[in-house]
Amino acid sequence: MANFFLDNKDLQYHMNHPLMKRIVELKEKGYADKDLYDYAPTDFEDAQDSYRRVMEIIGEVCGDVIAPNAEGVDHEGPKVVDDHVVYAPGTARNIEALNKAGLFGLTLLLLGTEKENLEAVGMYNLDYIMFEAFSAFGTVGVTCGITPYLSVAGKLAVAFVMFCGRVGPLTIGVLFVAKHSELLRYPDSSLMIG
Repeated sequence: MANFFLDNKDLQYHMNHPLMKRIVELKEKGYADKDLYDYAPTDFEDAQDSYRRVMEIIGEVCGDVIAPNAEGVDHEGPKVVDDHVVYAPGTARNIEALNKAGLFGLTLLLLGTEKENLEAVGMYNLDYIMFEAFSAFGTVGVTCGITPYLSVAGKLAVAFVMFCGRVGPLTIGVLFVAKHSELLRYPDSSLMIG
């Protein structure tokens, strides 16, 4: 199993660079949320662990799915069949893998639901939509300016992705995977009254 993150010494260098400590501290606002949310990173090591896990997922998708499909995608390319674009089988597998990893959903959602709204203002462009989606997930506060033109559903989708980006995909994943009985425990002790 190839992993484009773990196998890349340059990326490892940057993740372990001494300046990362300050960068992460700024990104996490001095770990101010650690007292408000139990899933917020408490320190540099905790935040770095979360970042590393996400990068490992992305690296695995790139190494195990996208890279092996690259030559076939380049060779076959998309085709127009009955006035519809049909992607190469490798492209379809890439999109499916990105969706399963939770990395591509908002882009596809906005491409499908916001066509009329964004075409009306000349902003129906994959680059704009991908930038908006990744910016929302990264909660960086940067935009191409398409958000005001989105439908209510599109704005809610962007807000949800911002929320997922802030609390982290692992936290969201645990919400859906963990047994609910394990999430809630009642205190077990004897109380002395009087």
